[in-house]
Amino acid sequence: MKKIFALVLAVLLLAALAPAALCADSATVYFSVSVDGKLQVAAKPVTVSTLTVDAVLKEAHKAYFKDGEKGYAAATDKTWNMYLISKAWGVATTPYVIINNAPLGADSSQPTTVDKFPVKTGDNIIMCIITDQKSTAKPTSMTAKVSGSNVTITATAWTLDFSTFTYKSAAAASAKVVDPETGKSLGTTDSKGSATVAIPDSGIVAIDGLAAIHVADKKAAPAPADTSSGEAKKPTVMLSKQVVKVDGVEKSFEAYNIDGSNYFKLRDIAYVLNGTAAQFSVTYDAATKTIACKTGEAYTAVGGEMTIGSDKSSTAQASSQSITINGKAASLTAYNIGGSNFIKLRDMGTALGFNVGYDDATKTVLITTK
Repeated sequence: MKKIFALVLAVLLLAALAPAALCADSATVYFSVSVDGKLQVAAKPVTVSTLTVDAVLKEAHKAYFKDGEKGYAAATDKTWNMYLISKAWGVATTPYVIINNAPLGADSSQPTTVDKFPVKTGDNIIMCIITDQKSTAKPTSMTAKVSGSNVTITATAWTLDFSTFTYKSAAAASAKVVDPETGKSLGTTDSKGSATVAIPDSGIVAIDGLAAIHVADKKAAPAPADTSSGEAKKPTVMLSKQVVKVDGVEKSFEAYNIDGSNYFKLRDIAYVLNGTAAQFSVTYDAATKTIACKTGEAYTAVGGEMTIGSDKSSTAQASSQSITINGKAASLTAYNIGGSNFIKLRDMGTALGFNVGYDDATKTVLITTK
């Protein structure tokens, strides 16, 4: 009898607690805000228990706007008889609100007001405010598809026709793709508004000034350097006397051995591979400070290739040089030595399509293109 009573009591307690559990449901979304083409917040997390866009905007202001929730106001407008935002980011305006791949109101089959539009964990919400009538900024949506350490983003620009209150969309072509935390250029969108880039440490990718999207968790900071001796631990760098053969022919390079790996100048490798099946071009975009390589294209010499200078190993430091291969951001281990970028040979081979081997008997590095 006691067992039956205990079981009934447990069932009653579970029934009483169930509604509370349902009410505790919450979602974490990512919020961005752009004002006149300047990104103020880039894909920052916002957690809400009321699963509406309105709740997200209120919480986002509370968390990220200097005056908190005072910067946001929304209510049912008596003239239009609908729920409208009247102030956002401290500006008396009705902003564009983008949920994932489209602005609020673009799809008539979905709720058209922020108090009714539902949200779920992982949603990307962008608030776009335009106060300057001369501004060329447009509301921009972003979607992302992650593949390994890369992500393909697609950006779409939207225009509201005020005569019909309908939206028109167009690919955000030739748009600069950046890491919003560092400002580092990651690439440029193509004619379809897409770009495949390496995922930055921040885990956030942005269309410069307009929109951002969270694509991965932020990478943990590297372990602190060993300072037991009073100095940060430095890599072991020395001028390399490594014998190198390219398709069987010995070549002399200015190269460095860094922590046991061989590093070469990108242009030197392009120069010796020119005319082979693995040839690639190298250009430099001063505006974006990006080195661009294209496989299969002939290399144009600029002078100074294959020059062997003095030992500059003491100047070596990790390089953050942006490099693209066939239009896509490449992640190559590199060091700046004496003002020139030296890249790990095996990284180059993997990314650019030539083979790197080693003949232990003759202690020779073998580069092959056939």
